[in-house]
Amino acid sequence: MRRHALAVVLAAAFLAVAGGSSAAGGLARPAAADLSSRQGAVSYLRSLGLNPDGFVIQRGKRNYAGSKCPGRGWTCTTSTRVLQISTAGTNVGNCNGTNLSGSGASYSCEIVQETGGSNAATCALTTDDSGDGTPTGPITQSCTIKQKVLSTGKKTGKNTATITQRISSQRAGTGCTSLTLLASDLQCVNGQSASIAQTNSSGPNEAYITQSVAQSLVATGAVARQAQASNMTFDVRQNYAASNLDYPSDGFDPASCSAIQGSATAVVSQSVAQTEDAGAATTGVQLQNSNLDGHVNQCSNANSTFSVTQDERQTQLPNVVVPGIKRTQLGPSQMGCCSFQGTNPGDRCTIDQTANQQSPGAVQIESILSRAQSSGSCDATATVTQNDAAPTSVTSSGGGASGVGVSCFGGQRPCNNDRPGSIATQFRAGSLTVTPVAPETIVEYSDAATLNATLERVDTNAAVGAGIPVTLAVSGTAGETCAAFTDANGTASCTIAVLSDTPPSHALDATFDGAGPYAAASGSASFPIAKEPTSLAYEPSGATTVFKDSKGYVTLAAKLTEDGAPLAGKTIAFTTNGSSAVCVSPTTAVTAADGVATCKTKPSPGNDVVVSAEFVTDGLYGGSGFGPLTLGFTH
Repeated sequence: MRRHALAVVLAAAFLAVAGGSSAAGGLARPAAADLSSRQGAVSYLRSLGLNPDGFVIQRGKRNYAGSKCPGRGWTCTTSTRVLQISTAGTNVGNCNGTNLSGSGASYSCEIVQETGGSNAATCALTTDDSGDGTPTGPITQSCTIKQKVLSTGKKTGKNTATITQRISSQRAGTGCTSLTLLASDLQCVNGQSASIAQTNSSGPNEAYITQSVAQSLVATGAVARQAQASNMTFDVRQNYAASNLDYPSDGFDPASCSAIQGSATAVVSQSVAQTEDAGAATTGVQLQNSNLDGHVNQCSNANSTFSVTQDERQTQLPNVVVPGIKRTQLGPSQMGCCSFQGTNPGDRCTIDQTANQQSPGAVQIESILSRAQSSGSCDATATVTQNDAAPTSVTSSGGGASGVGVSCFGGQRPCNNDRPGSIATQFRAGSLTVTPVAPETIVEYSDAATLNATLERVDTNAAVGAGIPVTLAVSGTAGETCAAFTDANGTASCTIAVLSDTPPSHALDATFDGAGPYAAASGSASFPIAKEPTSLAYEPSGATTVFKDSKGYVTLAAKLTEDGAPLAGKTIAFTTNGSSAVCVSPTTAVTAADGVATCKTKPSPGNDVVVSAEFVTDGLYGGSGFGPLTLGFTH
């Protein structure tokens, strides 16, 4: 289960594992293509879901992609997007990048291999910003390897794929849009993804994946505004159709694997370590969130084995309660879903999941799930540790599908067995409101406003409690979006500086992306917006006379303000001695940047003039006026 954050990225992680003994129907077979032509190769890549643009196509008995060509007799390229085609030889692909810049770039590698012999591919990416300038955005790493051994009737070949991805981030960056609403010192890994698809009906398939993310932030001022997010995914498919994923809902038939005799092996390790140090800060925010997501799908009548290790560690310092710092730690909300391992009684799988959160006084939510159904043996262990509370560990073994699940909240014990995303939530009816900011007493156009919403459980209508990130936005208006953590009553509130929406009403949207056992929710409600009141006064204030020139003209002036600030671009209508004043040079009195509008006009003869003026309401601002005001003439 993956979370698609609208404004606040929330924790989501899972492991989905499928394996079985089955068949032609279970093979990951792309659309047939004539690989001897460029057009056929392009069609083949598209059938695999890959964009053929930029792919180098290699044809030969021995194909090599990487930085160190083996020499004569090899077809070589240094491209990181390559299709290798060999009828009975060897394909080798190496895509390596180390000490890469941490400046918010995207690093990717795609290798596609097809042969009647053997395929070997390696993708290794390392990003370390410790010696680089401040990152400008999120870090992304992607490795995709697709391998196929053709059935030639000769000695069976082998598929071997290895992916290693490492990210070390020690500097605060920008551009992490989903976190900017809550903090300013940011670290985000928007995607560390590894994908291996192997087809080999009679020979072995081996897949090895290692993913690691280490993030560290240290505050230097009196206020800590720290947020870390990490998203890690892997997908291993060994003789498993690309259209299938989650057993049994995907319609996969285990009997379809009976014709596959090649063994399947997968070894996966995921780890994330997040550390935030508030230093000497006494106020602020610390937020940590991670996403671990994985699938292993195996289809073979021979022995299938896999082992998956997922480890998450979150630490917020100092290791004491700091009353002025709001702390939240959101662990993986799902590690494991919809797993299958097939009919061979010798099949074996192990899943080991650990989560450790350390932050005194923090809101902590962990929810872990693994599920594996096997005709052989599958052992799963999930362990959660929070602060000083005794670790909670649950285990499952055998071939059943009962699964291993545990949800823990802030060190409270005992933990429960709620599944990730299993508790439906909603925004309480009537709680989506917009309230004025003092000294205002009603919500008005162009003023600051506070957005509010309360999140509750659907089953009990009880508030979810404190520390849940919620995004609030005035519908359809850019810049009127903010995020906040719920308080003990489940209410999230945040303030926008200027409400720029047209009266008389607009809509408030609230979004919760899910966390731990709590499922995602959204809501919307309309709220009233009043026109901004204005004030119109003669300028200069307190005047009792006005200058009359030799031709009988006087220049009248009025100043328009809202909340004491000048209001420009508005038309003012002047009246003299009970009649509409005819203005000249210019003919229309419009307020300038200082809020003042002038009207040069010729009043009726006499020793004085009675002046009134009015600003007629428009769609945004309320009307106002002054008068009658008697002004004597000076010459």
